[in-house]
Amino acid sequence: MILDSDAVVAKARMLSTSTKYLGEFNASDAGVQMQADPTSGYPTLTSSTGGTATVVTDKSETVLTELSLHGLHYSNLDSAGVVALADATKQAAATHTSVAANMVVSVPRIGLTADSTKVDIEFFVTGTKKDELFTLFQQQSGKAYESAVQNSVNALTDIAAAKTTTSTVVLASLDQLTTGTGSVAYTKVVVVDDGTTTMAPTTGAPTTAGPTTMAPNKLEKVKTVVTIQALDYDKVMANEAAKTELVSDIKQSILSSLPANVGYTVDNIAVTLRKGSVIADVEIETPATADASAAQTALQANKNTVNQAVTAAVSTMSSASVADLLEDGRTTADLVVSTADVMVEIITTLPPTTTEDPAGVQGYVADLSMRSSLQPFLAALLVSIVIAQVQ
Repeated sequence: MILDSDAVVAKARMLSTSTKYLGEFNASDAGVQMQADPTSGYPTLTSSTGGTATVVTDKSETVLTELSLHGLHYSNLDSAGVVALADATKQAAATHTSVAANMVVSVPRIGLTADSTKVDIEFFVTGTKKDELFTLFQQQSGKAYESAVQNSVNALTDIAAAKTTTSTVVLASLDQLTTGTGSVAYTKVVVVDDGTTTMAPTTGAPTTAGPTTMAPNKLEKVKTVVTIQALDYDKVMANEAAKTELVSDIKQSILSSLPANVGYTVDNIAVTLRKGSVIADVEIETPATADASAAQTALQANKNTVNQAVTAAVSTMSSASVADLLEDGRTTADLVVSTADVMVEIITTLPPTTTEDPAGVQGYVADLSMRSSLQPFLAALLVSIVIAQVQ
């Protein structure tokens, strides 16, 4: 039994030396000051004394892009090839997005098909920069980004043994773009010789955190790539009439292979030219009266027809002599047109969500943007100091 006369005032205790918490935070310099209650002796808190911790209001975010490299066998890559591929794609992605290379990670892995390789490229950026990247990657449906990665891959000499053939031009396609508030997903449907249809695996529908979520907006496009070997890209682009005629011929060849009487016109077809020799990225917007999967099936089945139509059109161009548009040392006999597998692109965007942050701000634990709330950290820090005082 303790009598009043025996009661003594508990002495306030503090850490005598600077103590690190979690290897980063100074546990002896908290944002609040502790002292003993003059009556009970229990620990109490005073008002904030303004600690030296830095609060980050533009919190760290990640943006993940998943690409497929067609024509590159992952199983045939040796260790040096994997390292070279990871470094080249990382540097290309960093340069294209103006993100520091040490804040970009690229990881090659096995592809969905035997002759492809997947590359996951992740960016660690601020929330503001994340929104900029999301907008950047959606420009031209990610074609500029795909081209930057593709060019870096085709410039490598360490991966030649993994290509389908030594002359293969590896094609990059953006499969998935994911951030904390939305995603753009690409699915690929391939019709094989026996007429069956298979769908490549895709991730589930995008979700967002928060109490209020609106329905996502969805847009479907049909996409393919037409490659014209032996045609010189720079010569074509320097001749405006030839470029216009070539784009028009490709559109007409594609249109002729789409389902008839469902609303397709050349206005639904967009063609973008790029190097290698001449590569035409084709995007088809599906009208409300048509079905994207039906267009994919028809175009996939008529790829050879498209190849023949484009070859004939290039060989008989009226705006310029085809001989003047060929790569040096090439002849019309070298003209080869090929059409890649047709994809259905599903673009899903999420409207802003309504969320509340009770703490008002969030901090982060540095390296690689590992995020945590300041509240749990301060609570843990408070417990450690209380324990120190009552010992």
